[in-house]
Amino acid sequence: MHAGSITTEERAAAAQAMAFRHFVLKAWNQHALTRFASMFVVTAMVYFAVDGLWWVACGAFMLLGNAIEFLSLRWIREVERRIDTATPAEGRKAIRVTVAIVAAATAAYGVPPLLLAFSGGAGPVLGVLFCCGGLLVICVQHVLVRNMLFYTAPVLAVGLIANLVALGSGWLSVGLALLGVMMILNVVVLTQGSVDTSEELMVAKMEAQRWAATLEERVQARTAELALATQRAEEANRAKSRFLANMSHELRTPLNAVIGYAELIDEEVDFTGAEKNRQDLARIRHSAGHLLSLINEVLDLSKVEAGKLELSLGAVDVPKLARTVMESILPVAAKNGVVCNLVVEPGVGAITSDHGRISQCLLNLLSNAAKFTRDGEVLLHVRGDGAFVAFEVHDTGIGIAPKDQARLFEAFVQLDSSETRPFEGTGLGLAITQRLARALGGDVTVNSELGKGSVFTLTVKDLAEAQNESRLQHVA
Repeated sequence: MHAGSITTEERAAAAQAMAFRHFVLKAWNQHALTRFASMFVVTAMVYFAVDGLWWVACGAFMLLGNAIEFLSLRWIREVERRIDTATPAEGRKAIRVTVAIVAAATAAYGVPPLLLAFSGGAGPVLGVLFCCGGLLVICVQHVLVRNMLFYTAPVLAVGLIANLVALGSGWLSVGLALLGVMMILNVVVLTQGSVDTSEELMVAKMEAQRWAATLEERVQARTAELALATQRAEEANRAKSRFLANMSHELRTPLNAVIGYAELIDEEVDFTGAEKNRQDLARIRHSAGHLLSLINEVLDLSKVEAGKLELSLGAVDVPKLARTVMESILPVAAKNGVVCNLVVEPGVGAITSDHGRISQCLLNLLSNAAKFTRDGEVLLHVRGDGAFVAFEVHDTGIGIAPKDQARLFEAFVQLDSSETRPFEGTGLGLAITQRLARALGGDVTVNSELGKGSVFTLTVKDLAEAQNESRLQHVA
């Protein structure tokens, strides 16, 4: 049910259903046991305290009230089960019949206390107690509609006044009768207040349930919208990645041709002696090579995101690989006055993995260390236990602030600070390195302090088991 769409008639029907259930819970479920027990207590008290056969009349009328309840209880239960689907007219009719049943049963229970006014002795005292107790129960629990009190309380009200009059004589009887009238008026006022409070609580509960249902619908609708938007964004991202991955050949071929022709012309310069063209050719080759490296980075990231990254597993001599990559960065390191050192712990040997991808990851980390370090040191520390290998790249460079470390491995993110602004880059190197490391069964982590250097740790796993599984699947 949507907020604002409920009609006045539907709201009234819902309130009737809620009031009916509340009444059945209080009057029939919670009060039934004590009401049936009081039948025997009243009869026993009259038997011992009042002379004569008054107890027989009490027991008979108590049984009559019990019979009315017993015969109507099944009908009440059926109404309670169908009250939510009933029309407003059917609901009002069910409530009227219920009020009549309760009035008949209450009258039967109220006749014995009324008769005790004429029994003499202790009878009127018991009658006053029984009538007050009955009116209290009606006031607190037996309230279904606003005017229900006027159908259920008359017999008990008359019985209360009759017993009070019987307790005295003359002006005392009149005073006691007035006291009874005041008590009955108080019962009426309290009952009306109870009805008002009950109606307000029911309306509030109904509104809360309606708004809760509406809120749940809104949350579900919003969740569905967000899920659809997320799905579309993921599809668009996958489409972009597939496009770039499929365009790898078309993007690389022209650049390779440019680089190749530049190299041929450079060789001709050696023979013709046109030295004035050599500097221009160097710029062409450098720019083309730089552009090719950028394209390679974008394509590598796209392949990973598109799920098209393929690993070429084989035996990898880890110490030899580490020395080769370290030697490749020596020119860059020397230009910045950086000393490079390599430490390979004993026991580190060959593992089954992708030689090219490990070299790519390690080269990214070492190149970054050499690029961001001036007149310092870069140390590559290699350790492992056979199942994995860890490459720790230590540098004494500019370091990374804690707030930037969380964004370090995001794609296309470059740290915008005075320390890093002079250095070029796409912001893809570390993002690709981390994704490749995870594809190799490991990861990349960083521990850095601004102004004191950084430690990047690349871990890779021995993928011999994965290679065996691949061979078994191929054979199958």
